[in-house]
Amino acid sequence: MYFGDLYKNRENVCSKACKEVIRIVRYSRIWIRQGAASICGENTSAPFDAGSASLTEKNGMLYLRTCHQMYASADGRRHQANLTAAIRESDMTVTWINSGVSSAGTGYL
Repeated sequence: MYFGDLYKNRENVCSKACKEVIRIVRYSRIWIRQGAASICGENTSAPFDAGSASLTEKNGMLYLRTCHQMYASADGRRHQANLTAAIRESDMTVTWINSGVSSAGTGYL
């Protein structure tokens, strides 16, 4: 079971690559903690900023799709982008993540 109450997050305004910005915690149906996955840095100064989060699962994988405010760019602004991650449910390992601005070829801008 996966649950997100108000999307708790940690801001990272100092742009530290090692700072945890998102934690996904897995619980059993009787609320026993079974593991957690951490997403650190990933060009994120404010996760879930100005958007929503979606989770889906298939074949033992959990997929997270959300938005985030990125580190300050050369123009001094913190732009917004999508963040997508794949987490293996058996051991809660983040196996793939994309947090940057993608090209039009991937379908996201």
